[in-house]
Parts: sequence; structure tokens; C-alpha cells
Amino acid sequence: LYSIADSRAVQVVPPPVMLFWVEVCALPLYLIMFRLFKVSMPGWRGLVYWTRRPLRGIAIGTAAYTSYILILTAYSWDGEVAAVTSIRQASVPLSVLIGGVFLSEGRMWRRLLASLLLAFGIVVIVNSG
Repeated sequence: LYSIADSRAVQVVPPPVMLFWVEVCALPLYLIMFRLFKVSMPGWRGLVYWTRRPLRGIAIGTAAYTSYILILTAYSWDGEVAAVTSIRQASVPLSVLIGGVFLSEGRMWRRLLASLLLAFGIVVIVNSG
């Protein structure tokens, strides 16, 4: 549903404006959800960690916002929602590898197999169009 909403919205609003308003509107919801589910805030510890490795945080944020703006741009150029959304999911195997190799997350091989199955589904969807 959010992909369809994004694709329709960027037909009226430019992708950078859409990105801005999505983030502004989502922030209060995030804060409410953090409060409801009692998510602990990192406090000073998180700020100290960020100041020790600022480039890492900047790189992660830049990658996240760049990927979303690229998706919105593809929708604004009349990209087919099913194809764009499917290609969007191609990042999942890469994320699994990053999590397993750099963050030492467990069960990497099982998650990698599942993500490759998802990637195969992407190939099927894209080639069926």
C-alpha cells in the first residue's frame, strides 16, 4: 500500500518534497511508538558513540535517504509499481551479508538463503512484465 501511495503522490509532488513530508509526518508516530513499546533511548551513550564514528552514521543516513529518493524518482518517471518495489527488495540479500559479516548477526546462512529466494522471485516478477 505504501508503494502505491508513494507512486501516486510523486505524480503531484516532487520526490524531495515527498521525502521531507514523509519524514516530518512519521516522526511523531515514531515517538509515540517508542513510548508505547517502552523502547529505551540511547541518551548520552548514543551521542558519544555517534561523535566517535560520525562518518559511519552519515554514510548510513545518506544511503537510506538516497535509496528512498531514487525509488520516489523512479515512481515519478512513471515506473511500474510492481517492478520498482520488487527491485527495491533486491537489497535484502546485501543487507543480510552486511549484518552477518560486519555486525556478527547469527543464522546468516539461513537468512541469506531466504533472501536469495526472495531475489529469485524478483527476477521472475521483472521478467514476466
